[in-house]
Amino acid sequence: MKVDVVNFLKSNVKPAAGCTEVVAVGLATSIAYNSIHGNFPMTTGLPTNESVPLPRKEKLGKIEVVMDKNVFKNAYGVAIPNSGGKRGLKLAAILCLYLDVNRFFKSADEPGYLEIFKQLDRSLIPAAETMVDKVSINVDYAKEDLYIHVRLVYDDKVAEATISTKHDRIDSIKLDGEVVYESKEEKRSVKKSKKTFKLDEILRVVEKIGAKEKSELQRTIDVNKLLVEEGLLGSYGMGIVKLYKSLIRKGLLPNDLHTKIKLHVAAGVEARMGGSEYPAMSSSGSGNIGIVATIPIIVAGENLDIEKDGILRGILISHMIVKVASDYIGELSALCGMQKSAFGAAAGLTYVLGGSKREIENAIKYVASSVIGMICDGAKYGCVLKAMSAASIAYEAAIFSLENVEIPDDGIVEKTADATLKNLEDLSKAMSDVDNVVVRLIQQRN
Repeated sequence: MKVDVVNFLKSNVKPAAGCTEVVAVGLATSIAYNSIHGNFPMTTGLPTNESVPLPRKEKLGKIEVVMDKNVFKNAYGVAIPNSGGKRGLKLAAILCLYLDVNRFFKSADEPGYLEIFKQLDRSLIPAAETMVDKVSINVDYAKEDLYIHVRLVYDDKVAEATISTKHDRIDSIKLDGEVVYESKEEKRSVKKSKKTFKLDEILRVVEKIGAKEKSELQRTIDVNKLLVEEGLLGSYGMGIVKLYKSLIRKGLLPNDLHTKIKLHVAAGVEARMGGSEYPAMSSSGSGNIGIVATIPIIVAGENLDIEKDGILRGILISHMIVKVASDYIGELSALCGMQKSAFGAAAGLTYVLGGSKREIENAIKYVASSVIGMICDGAKYGCVLKAMSAASIAYEAAIFSLENVEIPDDGIVEKTADATLKNLEDLSKAMSDVDNVVVRLIQQRN
């Protein structure tokens, strides 16, 4: 299979400000409101309008939001990006009425939709909070893929926007019941177009990358390191970063590479879950996955003075392995996405530390033997704990494999990494009932 690495990265590795699911919900409401005023998303090819008026409470009828269970559980408990720690799906939906859907558009490959909250003016929050009673949130348990539908009634006009399959894929837009935009790419074709990479192929690809590919990969380092620095200096989430720093000072945790990897991963995830305005470079639809899949490689590479090209290649291996796992598991599922990132980080770390295909394959099998089965019970501040566990497992997988610890083909682990990753598909499907229980438990808190 011939792989266009630059296109692969632009499609699967994108900046995302805040938890991707709450951003996607807000994006859908923004599309609906902007469309009423003739400002359609640029990727639709429809007209745009830079003079969209701010919403007025007396003109807002209602906003009905319907989403699949996975979007709901991942958007329910996280802070709204750039809001000062405010939480709530209803508030996120209202706030995006104030935001220009096209503000960060660069190109069709980089529409910038997932950065929409970067433009949020916090002075608008009090007015938005007076309108949250006009928003209804519902879960469609029948939807198996990523799905968000918004029906907005404003100034006696009705706008509907649907996002499906991917967080920034606009499926359709309706105005007063008339379809004004419908994606030409059917959802089925999106799923069928996924061509899962094999490990041999990934390793061939990474050795052939040139200046363009390296420049694109450098963006992952730049974006994620900036987010980590914010997390190290700021105060977010449960305060795990502050605690780790204190424990290191007290000598209760070692100040070694393993701890530094966990600390930096915690900093990135806490900042993101806590509503930082700084984006994460996501991987296969998730900012948290992007952090865990790349920060261990960056930290280890820089601390061990690995040449930059080696770090960049390790990051590419990680992104590609994450994509394989995501193809099998789905972008959202009952299995925690940290497992996907652990596979990628383990493979990339092993490469950066000098491992060959044999060691990389074994590292992937190590992850399958240890972390598989971790459930996703929604995106929230507590995700930092799972992220640190995934990063720790990835690091151990790399160094154990380099020390010739062999993982036998037992349980879900097969003789090859490719076959092992494929088993994730059946495992993910079998856990659908677990997902339903988790979502209903969350809904009971409403």
